[in-house]
Amino acid sequence: MGSGRRRRSLGAASVQRIAGKRGKGPEQVWMEETVIPALRQIGYLVYHTWNSQNSEKGFPDLACIPPEGRPDWPVLMLELKVNDNVMTVEQWLWIRALHEKTIFASEARPETFHDLLRQATNGDLT
Repeated sequence: MGSGRRRRSLGAASVQRIAGKRGKGPEQVWMEETVIPALRQIGYLVYHTWNSQNSEKGFPDLACIPPEGRPDWPVLMLELKVNDNVMTVEQWLWIRALHEKTIFASEARPETFHDLLRQATNGDLT
């Protein structure tokens, strides 16, 4: 996948320098310059909420789905931190909760939502 050229991973000092020049936080620069391109290069679908201002506090920065044909690869939910930055309580709660669960994905519609909830609480989702 990708252009075939290999991207060099940025070190902490480079991330800090670039972040200052671009007016972005170090996690944002690392994510844009290294993490997302590396994941996409090996085939992951990567989702990032660009502006989480009105989103649930603490939800991970990236949701990464492995490529088709790789059922052995995990879904990755990543909270990105650099330097001395630490996760908030809300971030820890999300990471812990996601780590303990198997992820189910489906379309949800008003007419079938209550059935989906019933199946989920009975452990009947497949």
